Parts: sequence; structure tokens; C-alpha cells
Amino acid sequence: QSEKNVIIDLNGKTLNRNLSKNDDDGHVFQVEKGTLTIRDSSGDNSGIITGAYENTGGAINIYEDATVIIEGGTISGNTSDDDGGAIYNKGYLKMTGGVIRGNHANETGGAIYCANAKAHFDISNVVIRDNYAKNYGGAFNIHLKQDSSLTGCKIENNESKSDYGGAIYMDASERILTITDCHIDKNK
Repeated sequence: QSEKNVIIDLNGKTLNRNLSKNDDDGHVFQVEKGTLTIRDSSGDNSGIITGAYENTGGAINIYEDATVIIEGGTISGNTSDDDGGAIYNKGYLKMTGGVIRGNHANETGGAIYCANAKAHFDISNVVIRDNYAKNYGGAFNIHLKQDSSLTGCKIENNESKSDYGGAIYMDASERILTITDCHIDKNK
């Protein structure tokens, strides 16, 4: 089967799974191969991905042979029983705008969990706020095997109930996370 490239424009609309408990198929998107591009042509991030509830990666689950590109919109109100309240990344995640807000992980990575030999990301000009993890990484739990970057992001008011990484928890002894011009504030 050949890899597919799919583009979805939220255009100010809402994709709502409307789940209040874990569902074995509770993601909004599960990307196993190819490239998924999500954009919001509304220009004000009013397109919303919400209401997902899954074991890993509430809204978006990215497999190791997949790429997800997000160019705006808001990922909000999603839950993971384990890791990655909004996004569970084992492949490549590129974000060039948008908001990740108010997601919940019952384990680690309230917004994003990133772990696997191929997992990496480049995230720029994204607001990541008000996410919650019961354990490590209120916004991010990162286990890098490839270099990654955060540029021009606002990472605010995220919370980890443990003592490890209100904003970012990282275990990446062999790789580099480059953080440039980010505002990281009021994380617990």
C-alpha cells in the first residue's frame, strides 16, 4: 500500500469526538503512514480538535512511519489514560502555529508525549497552555532519539502533579532539544 498525503482544513469548524470515557478508537486522528496536514484557514485558530479520549494520544496518535504537520487551529479538551493528552508522537510532528490548550494525561505529557527511535518534532509559534499530567511533563514528556526544536512558543500554566517538569520533562541523553525565543512561565 502506498503512502497517502491528506490535507484537512478546519476552516474555523470543530471536530468533536464528544467522548467522556476511554474508547479503543477514541482518537480524532491516528496516522500510521504518510503525511497528514491539518490547517485552519480561518486565520484565528478557531478551528478546534476536541472531545477525544484514548489510551495514548487523546486527539492525535502519530506512528513511527508517519508525519503530521499542523498549521494552525486549536487542540483542546482531549484526554489520554496514559501518555500524551493531545498528541502521542512516535514519528515526526511539525507545528507552525496554533494552540494546544486544556488537555489531560492521566500519566505523562499533558500536551505532547514524544518517544521512539524515530520520534522528533519541530514546533514553532505555538501556544501551549493549561495542560495537565498526573506524572511527568505538564506540557511535554520527551524521550528523544533525534534532535528536535521549540521556537517562538509560549508554554504557560501547564501542570505536572509530580515534582518533575511542570512544562517539560526530558530524557534525551544522546540528542538535543533546541529552545529558541520561547516564553516559558507559570508552569507547576
